Amino acid sequence: WAKGLAASGLTVRTQRYVVGTLQRILRFAIEAGALHALPVDRLRLPTPKPAKVKPLTVKEVEDLAEAIEHPEHAPAGHGAGQPEYRRHRPDLALWVRLGAYCGLRAGEVLALRRESIDLERRVLVIDRSVSDVGGHLVMGPTKTGQARAVLIPESLVADLRDHLANRVKSTPDALVFTSEVGGLVSHANWYRHYFRPAVKRAGLPDGIRFHDLRHTYASLLIAEGAHPRAIMERLGHSSIQVTLGTYGHLFPTLDEALTSRLASRIATARQERSGSDVTPRPGPASKQHRS
Repeated sequence: WAKGLAASGLTVRTQRYVVGTLQRILRFAIEAGALHALPVDRLRLPTPKPAKVKPLTVKEVEDLAEAIEHPEHAPAGHGAGQPEYRRHRPDLALWVRLGAYCGLRAGEVLALRRESIDLERRVLVIDRSVSDVGGHLVMGPTKTGQARAVLIPESLVADLRDHLANRVKSTPDALVFTSEVGGLVSHANWYRHYFRPAVKRAGLPDGIRFHDLRHTYASLLIAEGAHPRAIMERLGHSSIQVTLGTYGHLFPTLDEALTSRLASRIATARQERSGSDVTPRPGPASKQHRS
């Protein structure tokens, strides 16, 4: 059956998802007493190839944020009579920066509530996510089902404080980002009407996704020398294998930089030691003088 899935042309990820669904059903059958063992327990499945990571530079992130802050699309009106908040959208730019500088998934950004943000401690609490289920927006747990805390870069504190003061209701459970009627935002609509046009206006490569901002966050952490475990916790990965499988190719560059810095430190220490050793060893002349 598994070979038939592969032969049908399904992607490796879809094959694993289908088999995983069957496994969950059969585990339920075991719990119900209908089966004594899991028939697919030893089934060998192909390993999916790591997704191609497309991290952006900080300059590209800022170019994208600038482009999306002044959108061309006007969903509720056109022309000069359009309200100012529809022509100037710092909230959209903040959404982009939260993805690139905090590593949030799109659904996690949409699920943020006022009580999720602690500006005094500079911490975001990520414990929910918004997803599209059969055309309906649903608030649920994060992808891994686990909550995590993410530190907010100092450069985003003022932006978040201004956004909370001017665009978010005062109640603790108020959504940080809402649609124009105050409800959950459809990521699909936002992506189509705002994100993709902004990517084009910013001059970025076609095909850049919001998820690539999350990859950008990981690449920035790696460039700063972050340990894979710390990256895993900040991104909310289910395991260190997921982190290394996705971003492992970026670590060799970091390893070269670490080795270069280590070599520089060793050279400095040896040079200092050589320079401090100024006492000459006794030569033949010294021995003759003492005699």
